[in-house]
Amino acid sequence: MVTELKKELTVYHQLQPYTRQIDDAVKDLALSSKNLQHFGEMVDYYGSKLKRFKRPQQHLWLLCFLTQRIRQSLERLADGFIHHIRKQQEAAHAFAQQAVFDSWRSAADNVTKAAELLYLFVDDSIDDNQPFATVRQQALSVMNNQDIETLCLYLKKQKRTVEEYQWQYYDDQNRLIEQLLRPVFLYLECQAGKGSEVLVTQTQNHKNRTISR
Repeated sequence: MVTELKKELTVYHQLQPYTRQIDDAVKDLALSSKNLQHFGEMVDYYGSKLKRFKRPQQHLWLLCFLTQRIRQSLERLADGFIHHIRKQQEAAHAFAQQAVFDSWRSAADNVTKAAELLYLFVDDSIDDNQPFATVRQQALSVMNNQDIETLCLYLKKQKRTVEEYQWQYYDDQNRLIEQLLRPVFLYLECQAGKGSEVLVTQTQNHKNRTISR
């Protein structure tokens, strides 16, 4: 599905600069929807044989074909975007639930190591004038930074929230989001229906902020 969405994004990226000209030309022709569809289908029907027809007829059919292809591309991008967003949300939730469980279990397993960390404060072999950074490195040799934080939460009977791990998952998916989902989102066009005006306005504002970054 990712590969298909990438291909469709490439197609629309090539067509997008000409959409305004194509729309204006079709509007001037005042074609019905059925005629637009029929003429567009002629391109697929005749294929390379299209060159046998007169140039104006070729142009008309190609214009109708491109109009339909642009619409089709936008529909595919929208469907693909929704599909991937849902999949990302589901995967992030599953990852977060498992991560919360694993971190809690790991913290329980690491309770005995807490004694080693606490002993650093009363270890007479450590010079009082020794830089804290050196002691910190000794502590990190016992447990890494994240495990220490998780252990502290465990001892206080707290847990990392599901939301924290969900954002961690999204950070790990940065390449997919930046290279595929973000460009698709910027190409999508939203129209407000009854009751959705606020949502569409918020979406457009978010797009504008994303573009300006």
